[in-house]
Amino acid sequence: MLTAAAGGPLQAVEFTCAPLDDAQPRSLALTYTFDAAEDGDPYPVHLVLEGRRVPDPGTAPTTVDRFTSSASVAEVHPTSGRVSVTTRVKNIPAGTWEVTARPDPAQDNDPRVRSLPAGSATARTGFEPAMRSKAPGVRIGAWPTMVTLGAIAGVTLQLALARRAGLDVTAVLVVSLLACILGVVGAKVYAYFTEARATRNILTAGMCIQGFVLAAVATIVLGARTASIPLGELLDISVPGLLTGMAIGRLGCLLGGCCAGRPTASRWGIWATDRTLGTRRLPVQPVESVMAALLAVATLSVLLAVDTPGRGGVFLSGLAAYTFGRQLLFPLRSIKRRTSFGRPVVAVLTVIVFVLGVVLTVF
Repeated sequence: MLTAAAGGPLQAVEFTCAPLDDAQPRSLALTYTFDAAEDGDPYPVHLVLEGRRVPDPGTAPTTVDRFTSSASVAEVHPTSGRVSVTTRVKNIPAGTWEVTARPDPAQDNDPRVRSLPAGSATARTGFEPAMRSKAPGVRIGAWPTMVTLGAIAGVTLQLALARRAGLDVTAVLVVSLLACILGVVGAKVYAYFTEARATRNILTAGMCIQGFVLAAVATIVLGARTASIPLGELLDISVPGLLTGMAIGRLGCLLGGCCAGRPTASRWGIWATDRTLGTRRLPVQPVESVMAALLAVATLSVLLAVDTPGRGGVFLSGLAAYTFGRQLLFPLRSIKRRTSFGRPVVAVLTVIVFVLGVVLTVF
């Protein structure tokens, strides 16, 4: 929910949930919204936010009843339309705050920035982990919902292919459910260890698709051996469902504000947010979703049209093609990669694996 002074550019992002009304820690989340300039070069915007706590009846004064914070956008692209900047203020007393926001006169000499209006809003603190996830354009619960729907669709498709192949459907279902559960754990652990050491927290760490795939595939391999299911066949019938799940889940990333593309002024861009900056961005999540869906159709078509030897070749080629496509999309994301050589190495390896998969499928 967004609240703001009538017609003002500053909005207070609020989170309402009775069981968490007194939960700690608390924070404020505020969004300043403006329209990008219509001409000129890309330009930065720096904002100053000042807050004053409004004493609640019966609440004792505290030593921290004011704060000053800042927010900035490194590069606003002219003609990109509406821009929203969300700032979260932590380590302040719970309660109601009156906040003002304005361009920082000490840093912005550009007349396009100086003309931005000041804004004010009244906001209440909320449970910090929840406030961290809320921003304009973010649909709370969209990511887990879409991932769950993707998992259901993927497992359903896998079981249909298992029945067609004459495999033990019950055993395949058990292995797949374990793969989904352990895949979520793997995604969480992978994200935890790839975060900066200073911000690592297993409770607040996100999830990474690489960790899910690694843990899920390892579970399928071990499960196939334990349940006496032909490993190659199980892998082959799993890949269309896995890609289907990724296609649906990536839409949850778009709605949830993660894995966002770089800001752009291109007409091919879409308005999206990374939970801090809402602006026109390269449509990375929808493109990856379409790519996964096309590969799901391609691998399913191969399994239905070709009498494959069941050595796991379809699985290897499908997953390799998806991984290769991700390497092409990574530079379009707003988050910079940590290494300059990782993508080319992975791209070469995926081409080799793809060729190996084709050989195992055809010969």
